[in-house]
Amino acid sequence: MLGLISGEFRLSKTIYFKYPLNSISMLVSYVAIFYGMIGGSYLASGSPILGSNLNALVVGYSLWILIQRTIDEMGLSISQEANNGTLEQIYISNSISKVLFARGVVNMIFSSIFILVTVAVILFFTGHQIVLDPREIIPIACALFASLGLGYAVAGITIYAKRIDNLLQIIQYLFLALLLIPYDNAGIYLRIVSYFVPLAPMVSVLKQLTNGPAMVSYNDLLVLPLINALFWFVLGYLAFNFCNIQVQKRGTIGHY
Repeated sequence: MLGLISGEFRLSKTIYFKYPLNSISMLVSYVAIFYGMIGGSYLASGSPILGSNLNALVVGYSLWILIQRTIDEMGLSISQEANNGTLEQIYISNSISKVLFARGVVNMIFSSIFILVTVAVILFFTGHQIVLDPREIIPIACALFASLGLGYAVAGITIYAKRIDNLLQIIQYLFLALLLIPYDNAGIYLRIVSYFVPLAPMVSVLKQLTNGPAMVSYNDLLVLPLINALFWFVLGYLAFNFCNIQVQKRGTIGHY
């Protein structure tokens, strides 16, 4: 497995450095989308986003980038392998789940670096500052684990349905809306629902930690994010296995 991860890491590094214009364009587009959100909020409310609200927006937006890139890469990699005619080779030479796991891990490493650069650029141009708390590593790690499960689910759907480019676009902005909902200020029933919304508990505790020194309960910091991460990883992996078994039974792995 370490050799597989190492190979995927070298491949991703080569692609990033070989096509720098594509990477820079992606960074510019994410920063532009963020400023578009700020501008749209200002036009709608007549007042700028400041303080804790800006912290919450930066946190939610960063996690959205993480989810979007993880889901896209794990889903689109299947489509690319199929278009190149190498998907069947992966099934023959190695376990498809292991390959996806290695790609997911490598993608999260590069995505985390990409997110840090994006947030640094956003904070530089906005003049805003966010105080980092060492406890933030816990919800971030849980968010990465949950994103990997969501990527598995999308990869399974891609194997089964073959082309889901438009569905991926819908999923991206659906998750963005879910992450920006203020669950902390909602009623008890919506808060209970948020425990099972992908990454919502992680976003909630990160918002508390980024707004300065805060007393965060054990449940909010560890239990709820861990349950949410395990729930979505297991659900995503089961969905992937189901789609994978169905495709193999029908013999339609390469029927694109």
